Amino acid sequence: MSPRLDLVLDAALAAFLRYGVKRTAMEDIAREAGMSRSSLYQYVRSKEDAFARVRERMFARAVDQAAAAAGAHDGPVEQAVAVLAVKLRLVASVHRDSPHAREILAEHDRSTAPGQDALLAGLAGILTGVLAPPAAASPLSAQELAEVLLALTRGLEHDLDHPDRAERLLGETVRLLLGPLEETA
Repeated sequence: MSPRLDLVLDAALAAFLRYGVKRTAMEDIAREAGMSRSSLYQYVRSKEDAFARVRERMFARAVDQAAAAAGAHDGPVEQAVAVLAVKLRLVASVHRDSPHAREILAEHDRSTAPGQDALLAGLAGILTGVLAPPAAASPLSAQELAEVLLALTRGLEHDLDHPDRAERLLGETVRLLLGPLEETA
């Protein structure tokens, strides 16, 4: 990705956080990027294109962070906690930075679902890999365990008034669920 496109996507994200997706205009993105509206069109075709690219980049970065977090921890339980914490922190940061978080992170909007699907698939892939050893002692497959843990994380995302509490609950619950499996694996 070119540095100029990165600048445009940073500007688009700032505008979406400030105004929401529906209320953001191309002029807002151009102003935030410090360029003319016509120059902006060299990098993105429309506000919708900018939004899709912002989400794609945000979610790709989260998957990369999750992979790095998994690699930085020992044992499948702590690796799973680290991967899920990345997703929880991403959602918490958008909620902290914008009153338009629900619109920006919408999971059920058809126009934004592909980016969200890629995020969830990437995280599920990482989790499936780290959960293979404890899954051997479980009636659930590693993929099923990953799906359950992602659903748990999504549930904790609905109350982010206290993100530290949500992250603590996430860690304790994952350890409670997977700890016995890790011991028998």
